[in-house]
Amino acid sequence: MSNITENYRIINTPTLVSTIKEGHKSGERFCFILGSGASVTSGIPSGKDLESDWMRDMEKNPGFDVVCENAKNLKEAGKLKYDFKNEILEKWNNLKENEKLSSEYYFDIYTLRFYPQYRNGYYFFEDILSKAIPSLGYNALAQFLTSDTGSNFVITTNFDTLTEDSLFIFTDKKPLVINHEALAEFANNPNIKRPIVAKIHRGLFFDPLNTPKETKGLKGNWAAVLTSIFSIYTPIVIGYGGGDKSLMKLLKNKNVRMKNGIYWCYYEGGEFPDEKIQKLVKNKNGYFVKTAGFDAVMLAIGNEMFKDEIMPNYVKKYLDDRNTEIYNKYIDLIKQKDTINQTTGSGKELIEEIVKLDNLIKEAQNQKEENKKLTAWDYLLKGFSASEANETDKAIEYYSKAIELKQDFSEAFYNRGNTYSEMKQYDKALEDYSKAIELKQDFSEAFCNRGNTYSEMER
Repeated sequence: MSNITENYRIINTPTLVSTIKEGHKSGERFCFILGSGASVTSGIPSGKDLESDWMRDMEKNPGFDVVCENAKNLKEAGKLKYDFKNEILEKWNNLKENEKLSSEYYFDIYTLRFYPQYRNGYYFFEDILSKAIPSLGYNALAQFLTSDTGSNFVITTNFDTLTEDSLFIFTDKKPLVINHEALAEFANNPNIKRPIVAKIHRGLFFDPLNTPKETKGLKGNWAAVLTSIFSIYTPIVIGYGGGDKSLMKLLKNKNVRMKNGIYWCYYEGGEFPDEKIQKLVKNKNGYFVKTAGFDAVMLAIGNEMFKDEIMPNYVKKYLDDRNTEIYNKYIDLIKQKDTINQTTGSGKELIEEIVKLDNLIKEAQNQKEENKKLTAWDYLLKGFSASEANETDKAIEYYSKAIELKQDFSEAFYNRGNTYSEMKQYDKALEDYSKAIELKQDFSEAFCNRGNTYSEMER
């Protein structure tokens, strides 16, 4: 692969971070373009890794002889771009150790892997995306998008929900997610303060675009909207290899102005971006950024601009406080169910909402339990439900499991203390109340119930 990029156009991550920080002082706004490479550390394979997995799948079943026959028919019908047998398969068979196929072949390989029922491809993605957990870099991204700098825009070719998940988990801001081109116009408003996530290939449940024909060009008004966005925001590209034609076609368009250029991040240990990307960056007066990956870039930005918010102690306290708030609201709703007059219209509606919420939480817990991913908070809620059903032994079991997973869990000690008190096991109740108070010194309910327990013991 030829390298036509001048050395001065290659910078490192600290230089990018410094540029972002200085740019914000003068009012410059940045947006992120995220490709599949940004999702790898969150548990989602990259496009090239998926290519390798799918090639191995086809090698075993139905076998490359059958695949070659299918590929021939699909190529004749204009459904494939490349000659599978004489180009893709030949390169696959001659790959060196740790080498991967070009991302150019992604859509053809996808087409062959899930031929003839492409709905199975959606099920495949649904399965792997459901198991993804936002990496540390996404915490830093969430803080960046919700800072007061005006840099609140993400453009992604991915179907995953990692950006919006990170915003829900690590901040109190709700994003505007544009899952379909029919909604593209909603993104074209520079005065929106909320984080905006533009999914130009649609979200997973909106019939995502994942074939060569579907990604030949941007659908709907995306081209016009993104052209406007790039006149306001300076794009930073991470984890995107230009495999699709839709976004690349727009980025290469000479009429798409980028007043402050473009920053194209690439993995320093991998291949340098190909010639078409090099020409694009040069024509837009941009720069390449050598990095150690998505997390490294985002954590470097976060460490410089909002260090406290991404530190483990801050994150732990924030999540504990927010989970406590959610838990308390949930408990209040459950308690209201027993006091509302069910004959009134408003009472019925509220009860329906409570039951719906209760069912959703239980359904989520069951799914996590099947995957062995129940958290301490899940066991706390299960314990409360068991206690409400007078299943005290189960309640103790669930609260104890919550404490096992989270040893500083004051709410779990408190609730287990309540259950022990109901069972008239007062010594154990006192022990749990005292532990809850030790962990949370302003825990007024624990003080009160410990006092009630002493009273029951005539102490």
